[in-house]
Amino acid sequence: MTFNQDHTLKTYKHFAKTCNRFDKRINVKTYIFKGTLRTINREFFKRDHNKIINSMLLTLFSDSNELISNQPGLTARDLQKFNGLYTILTDLKKGIGIKYPLSLNYFKNKKWGTHPGNSRLFFESYYTPNVTAMITDYRGTLKKNYPKLEFKSLKDGYFDVTDLTLGFRSTEGGLPNSIRKPSGIEIIEYKELTEGPPAELADPTLYNPPRSYRLDGDKFYVCDELVLIKRNGIWRFA
Repeated sequence: MTFNQDHTLKTYKHFAKTCNRFDKRINVKTYIFKGTLRTINREFFKRDHNKIINSMLLTLFSDSNELISNQPGLTARDLQKFNGLYTILTDLKKGIGIKYPLSLNYFKNKKWGTHPGNSRLFFESYYTPNVTAMITDYRGTLKKNYPKLEFKSLKDGYFDVTDLTLGFRSTEGGLPNSIRKPSGIEIIEYKELTEGPPAELADPTLYNPPRSYRLDGDKFYVCDELVLIKRNGIWRFA
């Protein structure tokens, strides 16, 4: 088995079989978990998303309160996170729920990492239905360390694999930070579930026509659509 490697999933059985090959290779175990975004963040990540959003806004708009996605000097990384939040919020407002599984990792140092899935976690207070997560347990102690939560084996779990690709990756080259940093290992092999998003989602500088991003006091807009509003010191999705 080599990295990078992509497997277009045909059935859940195909997913489980492919996962088992990966797990055997690097001595990990995969579980399927269903719970709310809030449960996932509170139990595993314990992130202060309000603090993170505030920091991201201050960084992005340090020189100007309005940016255009194709303006000189901007990179994909500058706009990537807010572009993802806008895309998710737009779908949720249309009634399109979060249907694809998050890819979570429980590392040997007891820290958690996710890729993809970080943007969806920001919606822990906005989106309350259960979501599905694929969890890779590097420690082998997941069920013991979280006895109050239910983790299903690949054999007993299930989710719809329509449109999904299972990718085998490594952090060789230093990215993604959301895997490399929490793992505490410079080069680590991991797996991810993706639905083949358009290139513009990962690199907003490619949008044509370009998108605008604006911070107006306690309100943040994308393409003049209100995305975030700050009330009582807390940033909330509009």
